[in-house]
Amino acid sequence: KLGAFYLVADERGVFALTAVCTHRGCLVLAEGPEGFGCPCHDSAYDLHGEVTEGPAKLPLRHLDVQATEPKGLLQVDTSSTVPPETRL
Repeated sequence: KLGAFYLVADERGVFALTAVCTHRGCLVLAEGPEGFGCPCHDSAYDLHGEVTEGPAKLPLRHLDVQATEPKGLLQVDTSSTVPPETRL
């Protein structure tokens, strides 16, 4: 579970969200343009990781994303939380 994440792109760039629900640690599932949903207790999050439906009270963690050189691959550090506004 610790390495589970989603890469998301918006008008400001690319960012990564943990796929681990903040309620009880289940893996959230992508639900298209609506965001993410937890199959365990029905918490829901928007595409920026904000809670849209409980019981979860905390947003999904934003993870550090770096581009590697020279190939330009993306590397996500699942142990490093960054501010929600951080983009690549």
